[in-house]
Amino acid sequence: MSVDFDAEATVNKQIICDVSKVLYARGLITVNGGGVSIHTKKDIFYLPTGGICGILEDEIKQIFIGSVQTELKDLCGGAFEFPINNCRAVVHTHSENARRFAEKHKIGVFETKGNVNTKAIWNRATNEKYGNVFLPIIKQVSDENALLDAIRKAFHENATTYSVLVKDHGLFTFGSTWQRARGEAEAFEELFKYNI
Repeated sequence: MSVDFDAEATVNKQIICDVSKVLYARGLITVNGGGVSIHTKKDIFYLPTGGICGILEDEIKQIFIGSVQTELKDLCGGAFEFPINNCRAVVHTHSENARRFAEKHKIGVFETKGNVNTKAIWNRATNEKYGNVFLPIIKQVSDENALLDAIRKAFHENATTYSVLVKDHGLFTFGSTWQRARGEAEAFEELFKYNI
């Protein structure tokens, strides 16, 4: 069976447009930050920082295809290259609730148990949904390579998480599908809202 890569590209671009619009309407991504990416066997599709302006005008051409490392020159661009295994999507948010939550909590790991808002959060070690959440909170760094190293380290040290909160920056949520990444990002947004 052959795959029609042009059709797949159109579908992935439309998904990113639709998800980005919803996240923007909810205040999770802004004109200055946040983005969405989908990784296929052939390409990476992503909305770069600031790309939401074109998405709001239904300009699907704002979705880029290719190597994020070579085309995207902002601090968080490399994270769309999936620093953890088996992840095919990233949702990166810049919400006010995430910023305030990070301000309130120390660098380290935030833990909550049995919270109703955690039902869409996945355990990376067991690949199941769970009620206990461990969210690494790391400090902001000044360049992309240092940020990627810090995210990789956080995932290495916290084998159950798909998400990392970067102080003064935003939340990075990785998922095996775009649905999981989006669902987890939205669940964390609710968690932030009720814990600030």
